[in-house]
Amino acid sequence: MLAEADTVDATATVSAVHRALDLELEGAQADRAQVSHVLGVADALFHRAVLADLLPDRRDGARDELQEALSSIAPSEPDPRKDPYRTVAENAGALVAGDLVPPEVVERVLRAVARTDLPELGVSAPAERLASEAVVMNWLGKQAPATLSIAQVEDHLSARSGQRVRAQSVAQLSGGFSKTTIAVCLRRPDSDPEEIVLRQVTPGREAHTLVGEYDVLRFVWERGIDVAEPLWIEPRDNPLGGPYFASRRVSGGNLGDVFGPDEGTDPKAGLELARALAKLHAVALDGLPGTPVPPMSTRAEVLAAIDEQEESVAAADPAAGRLARPLHTLLFAWLRAHAPTEIDRPVLLHGDPGFHNILVNDGSLSALLDWERARVGDAAQDLAYVRPHVTRVQPWEEFLQAYQDAGGEPPDEDRLHFYEVWHDAWRFAGGYRGLGRLVSQPRTLLDGVLGLLHAPRFLLSGLQVAFEVTL
Repeated sequence: MLAEADTVDATATVSAVHRALDLELEGAQADRAQVSHVLGVADALFHRAVLADLLPDRRDGARDELQEALSSIAPSEPDPRKDPYRTVAENAGALVAGDLVPPEVVERVLRAVARTDLPELGVSAPAERLASEAVVMNWLGKQAPATLSIAQVEDHLSARSGQRVRAQSVAQLSGGFSKTTIAVCLRRPDSDPEEIVLRQVTPGREAHTLVGEYDVLRFVWERGIDVAEPLWIEPRDNPLGGPYFASRRVSGGNLGDVFGPDEGTDPKAGLELARALAKLHAVALDGLPGTPVPPMSTRAEVLAAIDEQEESVAAADPAAGRLARPLHTLLFAWLRAHAPTEIDRPVLLHGDPGFHNILVNDGSLSALLDWERARVGDAAQDLAYVRPHVTRVQPWEEFLQAYQDAGGEPPDEDRLHFYEVWHDAWRFAGGYRGLGRLVSQPRTLLDGVLGLLHAPRFLLSGLQVAFEVTL
């Protein structure tokens, strides 16, 4: 049986989903469609929550298999008091070193742990479960009703501009987890209607990246990058709620989500994105203000970023100190072991480019959106982010050629590989923090979606890319 130190609350995650569901249903009130959507989301989350709470039992039943897989790197008589999952974490350095442990042994260990820690996520994932989660993701991406009234917006904008402003419409747009996007059509005295967008910090989320995001947006707009024109920033709470900044609304639509492009996306959109990134990476850094997230230009900065993400995962872990998380440890150990050296020419990075963060209008890219991950670093970081998405609509060589034709420098393949793993790792960390919020202070099912649906998939993807295995 598991050692006493490794026991955890067997219903903690399920109970947290229950409490968040109650709050969501209170908010939905008598809206039948909304109640139906909420219950559909909760159904998928309860399934993953049960799997999370049963982790100690699954591990207990698979101890012998993992112990056998570990025998070649920890050759000793199996100790019934020793947790083999903790042994994997303690030997992470050897497993990622590459020349200390045969690849087939590493793969065997990874498979054994993934079967217990990431059930139903690999190649054998049930089709009906994947379909259910796709429905959840689709619902979350739909346009939502505005959380602000027309009167609220009119009063606030009138007060800050010193003249009466009329709001003809207020609508919350889809997309974004850390910030809410609100479209406003307004009219000032003796002027034509104008459309603006308020990018507001979502309740319960941190606002520390907002000022840096706005500053970078203004910096690139002044240098001719295709972005929405920034107008003003309200960095503190205000009558509309959380901090926000305003920009002009740009015509166009998104072509995907965080998991990739929409089915049937035109390859021309990939070429547009290639040219936009090349143009961004050519921008001189003179006069660049502080960025939303710290730079990753040197090896020391890269290692610091890795440490920061791993520490945030550990701090959010509902079972911190009681339950070993070997897959977490292996992912971040691999990143530290493969961190690249200094780069010759740091560039300004978007940090989160992709078909979900561009607007395309009549086949042309009209704007790069959401700059909250902007930083200074290696151009390969942006390119690695888009590669898994781009290759679903066109050959990577075509994308790279368009990038180079527009002035971009060809990336190093080893750096691309490292940053592909890095992107999965920070997205996993961001999602896992949602799980921490869900269990410690349930408020919304969105935290469950991040922690129970997103985080495991990013963790699995990161491990598969890092160790070049299929789990």
